[in-house]
Amino acid sequence: MNRRTFTRQTAGIWAALLLSQVEPADPKLIVTEILIHEVKVNARGNWHFVELKTNKGLTGLGEASHGSR
Repeated sequence: MNRRTFTRQTAGIWAALLLSQVEPADPKLIVTEILIHEVKVNARGNWHFVELKTNKGLTGLGEASHGSR
């Protein structure tokens, strides 16, 4: 068994374990602010970070950058 096979075979187990521990979404959770942060990297492009803030004090952060073509 190689790493790729092992990962495919165990991915479902990990997903089930993680999802079983997730609490149901709060219907009153509202995104109150979206901030976009740009980091200048080089001539090829920049990095973009998206920050979400909610009415419950939770903050989420995501990123995006150029991929190879």
